Amino acid sequence: MVLPRSRTRVLVFHPVAAPSGRFVVFSHGLLSEPQVYRALICHWASHGFVIACPIHDDSLMERGLRLRTAAAAGGAAWDLGGVAGDAETWRTRAQACISALDDVATISNAINMVALSERPLIVGHGFGAFTAMLLAGATARSKDGATLAMAEQRFYGAALLSPYGEGAFGLDTESWNGVRCPILAVTGKGDHDASGQDGDRRADVFTKSPAGYKHLAMLRQATPSMFAGQRAGMDSKEMMRFDDVKAVTTAFMKAYGYHDTQAFGDICGDWFLQASLRRLDFSYR
Repeated sequence: MVLPRSRTRVLVFHPVAAPSGRFVVFSHGLLSEPQVYRALICHWASHGFVIACPIHDDSLMERGLRLRTAAAAGGAAWDLGGVAGDAETWRTRAQACISALDDVATISNAINMVALSERPLIVGHGFGAFTAMLLAGATARSKDGATLAMAEQRFYGAALLSPYGEGAFGLDTESWNGVRCPILAVTGKGDHDASGQDGDRRADVFTKSPAGYKHLAMLRQATPSMFAGQRAGMDSKEMMRFDDVKAVTTAFMKAYGYHDTQAFGDICGDWFLQASLRRLDFSYR
């Protein structure tokens, strides 16, 4: 659907035959699009969430191909470095997520069920996790030296899949001082992408933001593909990783979206360490 005020295109996933569901906004990764994460998002929907997924301008479905140029040796080259310091791209992404929240009544009418927005959550992967961090109160310095702050106080909490840490996308040691809402960061050893950052660095949002309702799921054998689940059907270990991602994110969303006391107890204790047979470490501060 197209949001009437901003003209942002969004895909909406929702529970089947339910009168209502807690509202979540999901921000996809760079050059990606929401359908890539369909298995993960449909899992959240099956647990009672309405998930609005803006299709960002950098998606290959929109204007992402503008980042592609012909490589000297043939094939294609991608100018991803420019995006890493482009405040206007950051702002546009964040505004698309805010637009989904602004138009929650329109979304409810379109899906014929109530999207409950009293405690909306923002979730993102990669570049989408960076977008979600900005909306949760983080700041970043653009290539022009300007500091961008786009905190949206209506978002009650944020789940960040493979978030960037200090040294990427204009993030520095002070970037997380204003992140005071509940946070879940999901990463691990082996969670690498073009930024070159490892799981320890990606945990900066957990270690450097003010304490209080901060959660970290650190998989001991992570892969960059474990968040979308597209390889889960071909690899049993990848399936287990994807199951872990689904479980920890759903528990966080239930704990803060629905105020589910059982889920809150699970993400504040060692339940996931035991249930995953020690495939992941779960921390709380």
